Amino acid sequence: HINSIPDGLKSLDASIIPSGNSLQFIKNEDLFPSVTPKALVTTHPLMGLDWIINLWVKHIHTKIPWAELHIYSYTLHKALSGKQVPDRYELILKLVEENLSYNIIVNLPKIDSEMVKEIRDMRVHLYPSHKFEVAAFSLSETQILGMPAVIRPLGAAVEKIFNGKTGFIANDEA
Repeated sequence: HINSIPDGLKSLDASIIPSGNSLQFIKNEDLFPSVTPKALVTTHPLMGLDWIINLWVKHIHTKIPWAELHIYSYTLHKALSGKQVPDRYELILKLVEENLSYNIIVNLPKIDSEMVKEIRDMRVHLYPSHKFEVAAFSLSETQILGMPAVIRPLGAAVEKIFNGKTGFIANDEA
């Protein structure tokens, strides 16, 4: 993000702290994808999850109806358990609820050691990206595991993908 800092501020005494990843992800064996096609989604519910759900329902589930979309979200899991969440989640919650029949599964996020176990048999990380995103940390974790990803060309996610090698940068829904 150094290129987004105004030149006048670059002369100040500062350091860039590299983002780190947990050793749980780094010191891990290869992925063991399941027979069932499983896609992983880790994003804030208000940062593009609607795009992924619509993509899943319109383009993916229609072609592979036995595939599963695993969304990891504390807020959505809490709401689906009948607990109160802020009103700003109303639209995305409704979209998720209306489409659960398309093999959409909402899970609680877990600590790193447990999360690695959960996602080891996933086949792809569908990551919606967002123009205001500055780090894409969970995408970086699955990239360390060797999991391919599909992203939109927005925010920090494009810094994590080598298009065609470690995943794909999707310019449109197709």
